[in-house]
Order: sequence, then C-alpha cells, then structure tokens
Amino acid sequence: MGQDKGLLIRGKRTWVELAYDRLTNVCSQVFVSVRSEQAELYGRLFIPDVLVVDARFDVEGPMRGILSAFDRFAADYIVLACDLPELEDSAVAALVSARVENPQIECVAFETEHVEPLCALYGQEALADLSQSRTSDFSLERFLKSRRTLFLRAGPFAAQLRNHNHP
Repeated sequence: MGQDKGLLIRGKRTWVELAYDRLTNVCSQVFVSVRSEQAELYGRLFIPDVLVVDARFDVEGPMRGILSAFDRFAADYIVLACDLPELEDSAVAALVSARVENPQIECVAFETEHVEPLCALYGQEALADLSQSRTSDFSLERFLKSRRTLFLRAGPFAAQLRNHNHP
C-alpha cells in the first residue's frame, strides 16, 4: 500500500485506534505492537505502557510483533491487524466466547475463503510453542491448522474481515 495503514483515518480515528478500541471492549489489557521506526508516531497516540516496540529479530512479519508482545507479557492474546477498520466489537467478542465455551481449544480463528490469522485468539501454550518456531517458510495459517484451533465460519463477519492492503 505504500503507507502506514495504522495511521489512516476513518471518521475521526486512526485505524490503529479503531483496532485498539475493539480490543479494549473485551480485553483487560491491550498492547499495540510497532516497529522501531513507528514508535515515535504511535507514541503520540498511546501511552508508553501500551506500545510494544518489536524486540524479536529472529522472525519476520506479524509474528515479530506477536512474539515481542508475548515476550513482554505471557498470556492469551487476541491478535488483531489494524487493516480491518470495519470490524465490529461483536466479531472480537465471538472469538472470546468461543474460547470460553471450548476451554480445551488453544486458538480460535475466523475462516473466510482462508484462515484469518490476524484476527484470532492465540492461547498462551500455543504462543509459547510459536516462540520456539524457527522455520524459514513459517506461516501463521499453517500454525493455526497444526494446533487445537476452533475455526469459526466468518458468516456475518466476512465483509468486516476484508483487509485493506490496497488503496
């Protein structure tokens, strides 16, 4: 896309603020993972305790942010990409409800025509194992498929899960 999607505006809020708002409605603690070159700009939007500057350089892509947050605070996580500005609270709540109703499940993810690893709940045990993964052809989608993951049909959330990788 050529620009930082988290800083795009929808209404009066940035996309990252919209994602943060979604998570604060169902989570007791929310982190925003950023690359070091984003820290100053995002520091204008969030207090320092919310920001997690990527510290894991042994992995690439979204996994770097996920594991940097997990290294800071080991817990279950809802991972939510900022490029889902149309996502509603009910979609995030569905992930949590599915996990509460199925405590033996490690992860919960939506499934559209493919698995949605950047709008998913990852259990602490799964994240600990993910932290040890070191394959060059790693895929979060394959990781979710290899775990005890409950895949939710996107159904009414399918349109909300359309990411915006192109202007």
